[in-house]
Amino acid sequence: MRTYVLISILISISTAHAAGLPDTGQDRCFPSVGPPLVACNETNTGNAADYPDQDGRYGRDAAATLGQLPKIGAGKSGRDYTKVCNSGELADSGACPADPILGDGNNEWACTQDNVTGLMWEVKTDDGGLRDKDWTYSWYNADTSTNGGNAGSPDDDNNCFNLTRCDTQKYQSDINTIIPLCGYTDWRVPSQRELLTLTDLNRNPVSDFYPNTLLDQFWSASPYAATPFSKAWIVDTYTAGTSAQNKSNNVNLRLVRGVRF
Repeated sequence: MRTYVLISILISISTAHAAGLPDTGQDRCFPSVGPPLVACNETNTGNAADYPDQDGRYGRDAAATLGQLPKIGAGKSGRDYTKVCNSGELADSGACPADPILGDGNNEWACTQDNVTGLMWEVKTDDGGLRDKDWTYSWYNADTSTNGGNAGSPDDDNNCFNLTRCDTQKYQSDINTIIPLCGYTDWRVPSQRELLTLTDLNRNPVSDFYPNTLLDQFWSASPYAATPFSKAWIVDTYTAGTSAQNKSNNVNLRLVRGVRF
């Protein structure tokens, strides 16, 4: 049975990133009497309310609800995303269409830029190819300065496109050398903090900007401090929670590029 440590993104990510952090996605509030959640206002979250100062009344999500949040791209609530073509051009720039379709063509969509964090994320496919959503990987990192004292295991369980090795380091290498994805060769496994920015505490975190996302566990690059020799952190897209898993486990993976935090 899985055990999750459910935490707020704002608590988990204690170190602010220069480009900013997304809000939690919680844009509604608990009323004084039972469910369902309702629109946030002074009456239900003010100092005199039964549940004052709720998250949904503040931040980017609240500003978006009020129509007061300018965005570079689009996205639910306080999120701000832009599609990126295989060419590396942002949507509606150069030859990349304003709303490119998902595909392998030079002017088709393959990545998503987070305009709040500054990170660019891999978009998964459903075509049986290298980036297919159903492939899973063991955790492997040969860099002794970042692997927590144990590289993990190169996996050969034939559960990915490259049947000879199905681990995080091999997948990162393949994306950077075979494609390279959206014209870049600096793709990497995200940190736990970075991966948590994709979660949404108000709804399942699957959005129009991250199609083919399974509601399941995804590897981070972060070893688990308590037992770094054997475990690393995962983030679950269904619960918006995080937990430690054995490095030998087969888990989903989404790569990222940009300034690490």
